[in-house]
Amino acid sequence: MKDKDINLGLKMAGVVALGLLSLFLFIKTVNEVKTFETIGVDPNEMSRVISVSGKAEIKAVPDVATFSVTIEEESKSSMEDAKNKAATKVNDILAYLKKEGVEKKNITSTSYTAYPKYKTVNRPCPMPAMEGDVKTMIAPGYPCVNSDEIASGFVVSQSLEVKLINYKADENKLGKLISGVTTLKPKYVSSIYFTIENIEKLQQRARSEAITKARAEAEVLAQSLGVRLGKVVSFSDVGAYPYYSAMSARADKMSEGATEVPVAEMPIGEQTITASVSINYTIK
Repeated sequence: MKDKDINLGLKMAGVVALGLLSLFLFIKTVNEVKTFETIGVDPNEMSRVISVSGKAEIKAVPDVATFSVTIEEESKSSMEDAKNKAATKVNDILAYLKKEGVEKKNITSTSYTAYPKYKTVNRPCPMPAMEGDVKTMIAPGYPCVNSDEIASGFVVSQSLEVKLINYKADENKLGKLISGVTTLKPKYVSSIYFTIENIEKLQQRARSEAITKARAEAEVLAQSLGVRLGKVVSFSDVGAYPYYSAMSARADKMSEGATEVPVAEMPIGEQTITASVSINYTIK
């Protein structure tokens, strides 16, 4: 009776072990199937691919103009005086831009610095000293090794970035603004460049056209080889953004001796948005 019970117990344990093993194999098989479904390609066929590329370009006229204005003021007396001079000039420029219709949200302070200027002052040497019967010949006022750094002035500098939206509506507006700003004698007007406000839409359009061209190339190639295209196994996208050329001018020199600065023409031309893609298809 005891032997029968042992044999029964062993049989039941074997059945349980076999059931667990079957369950493990079933789960493993399901996971493998899911993996293949996710990838969509049998690893043994990864070498059977067609590689193609596509490129598309879209040209557009910029509609946003941006430029920077730098104000720099110096005072011999105090830092406070330099700050007041700079603040006065900045406020004059902001008032002018507001009068010309530039919204406050399109004017940004990009930098502000305040620092003292120093100059080196050499102390005069001591009077000649006697060494026995020989004098040490050092002329009074001869620079000594030791010197002092003293403040010779105080400088305050502030930069503004001005953005002109919908520039195409009045292409002369930028030249008028810059000419008007220079009459207020900032230090520089610089970094003039043009951009496209909704460039993301143009980039998406260029990418779609590049993908279409790549697909067409793959279909032609597959037909020539006598095969059929399968699924996409890899995709890469390299976007090329427009190059913005910048111009600058020394505004305080431009406005010297003139109450009005001639309006400068600002040709903007076209900008090219480029999209390049690379796609790998399996072949059947």
